[in-house]
Order: sequence, then structure tokens, then C-alpha cells
Amino acid sequence: MDKVRVIAVNTEACYNANFFLMKLRDDPGDQLKWLEQTLYEMEANGEVGILLGHVPPGSNSCLEQWSKRF
Repeated sequence: MDKVRVIAVNTEACYNANFFLMKLRDDPGDQLKWLEQTLYEMEANGEVGILLGHVPPGSNSCLEQWSKRF
């Protein structure tokens, strides 16, 4: 279990009913950039990741642009 990381992603950033995020559709808080860097680091270290989130990417509730990048 020492090679396993649990990562919680704030998928509220893609929730299409969150009108405060309409101006920041790409990557509010650079969360996806951070996730990408973390996953590369984990891959280099031979680690496994378990991702958790609230709004499922790819669903009708998640903004398409954010979902595709995720």
C-alpha cells in the first residue's frame, strides 16, 4: 500500500450549474495542471492512483471542455 495514493479532485469546477465558474471554464485554480504533474510523478515512481471526485467527468452535469481535459 506504500505505492498507492488517493487523490481527491474538486470536480465542482466542472459542474454546469455552478455559474461562478463560467468565466473560468478551463482550469480554475490550476487543479488539472497540478493533477497532471502529480500523475507524471506517480508514474515515474511506479505508484498507483485512486481518483475521487463529486461530479463525474463525461456526464451531462460536467462542462464538456473541462471533462475532455480531465
